[in-house]
Amino acid sequence: MKDYYYFCILKDIITMNNIKIILQLICTPEKAWNNINERNIDYNLFLNRFLYPVMGITSASVFIRLVTDSYTLQQVLQGFTIIFVKYFIGFFIAAYLINECASRFYGIENNIKRAQKYTGYLLSIPMVVTIVMNILPGISFLELAPLYVIYVAWKGGTFIGIKAEKGFSYIIFSIIVLLSPMVVQMVLYMILPGLNK
Repeated sequence: MKDYYYFCILKDIITMNNIKIILQLICTPEKAWNNINERNIDYNLFLNRFLYPVMGITSASVFIRLVTDSYTLQQVLQGFTIIFVKYFIGFFIAAYLINECASRFYGIENNIKRAQKYTGYLLSIPMVVTIVMNILPGISFLELAPLYVIYVAWKGGTFIGIKAEKGFSYIIFSIIVLLSPMVVQMVLYMILPGLNK
C-alpha cells in the first residue's frame, strides 16, 4: 500500500501534461502560450503540479553525476542545494521584477500571480537545459541554450499583456528571468565560499 502511495505521488509530479507543456514551449512557443492561456491553470496547481516538481527534478538530476562523473556525495548535495535555491529564489525575484516593470513601464495591471506563471514557464527551459547538462555533462554548447528564453518570452508577451509592438520589453523580461537564478547563485557562492568547489 505504501509503494502505491509513492507511485501516485511520483505520477502526479511527472505528468505527461508537464512534459508536453515544456516540449511545446521549446518547439512551438506560440502554440504553447495559447494553450497555457486557454487552459488557465489554477495558480496553486501551477506551483504544486508544475513548477515545484520541475525544480525538484532539476535539482535531483545532479545525483546522476555520482555515476557519470567522479563527484562525491558532498559535491552532489551541494550542487542539489545550489540548483534548487537558485531557481526557487530566482523565480520569485524574477516574477516580482517582471510584475513591477510591466505595471510601471507598460501600464499593465499589477498581477503577481500572472507574472509568476509567466516566469515559471520561462524558467522551465533553463531548468530542462540544466537537467540535460547533468545527464550529458560533456555537451558545452548547451550552456547557450537558455538564451532561447528570449524568443519564448517574445512569443509569450501577450500572456502577460504586452503588445507585440513593444518587442524590446520581451528581451528585458527574458534577461531578468535568465539573470535572476545566476545572481542568486553568485550571492550563494559569495556568502558560502565553500560551495564553489
